[in-house]
Amino acid sequence: MEAPLYPQHSSDSRLPEPPYWVTPRHLAGDDDALADQAGVVLAAAGWRMWPTARDTLLYTSPNGLCGAEWTRAACSFELGDFPVAWQISARSHPGSTLPEWNAYFTVGVPHEALTDFLLALDARTEPAFSFDGPEIVLEAVCAQGWVRDIDRPHTAALAPRLTAGISLEEVPPARP
Repeated sequence: MEAPLYPQHSSDSRLPEPPYWVTPRHLAGDDDALADQAGVVLAAAGWRMWPTARDTLLYTSPNGLCGAEWTRAACSFELGDFPVAWQISARSHPGSTLPEWNAYFTVGVPHEALTDFLLALDARTEPAFSFDGPEIVLEAVCAQGWVRDIDRPHTAALAPRLTAGISLEEVPPARP
């Protein structure tokens, strides 16, 4: 996220304020450019993109096994109180019409987290299979110092300074 450090103290209002990089990046959010930033990275990695009739952007991995859809324009559901921005899916073979699984990312996620996830998924030879279940995700983040949520220890964990969290749960039913 780029932002002027002290916008109220400009020595010359005709000169643009220099941008400053906010760190840690996970606190900066998506800069309201999540689709653009993720699209640049995915295109450079060989993912194909086309717009859909629902005003979404659909990306497919080079091997056709992974899909990522920017759903923000057409999004009609939320996870928690956050609108879903991306729907990620994996299938067993490129000709399959139904994905084996879906994952959802809400607005505000830094594009680095989303693209790292997608590129790691694309690197797998079989992205739809061979997972040890969601527990492995929680074990991995807890090995990095995260702590399990006291109210949901089997499905959620929080970063050491409570600046980020992960929740592995079923998608709530759509609202009418």
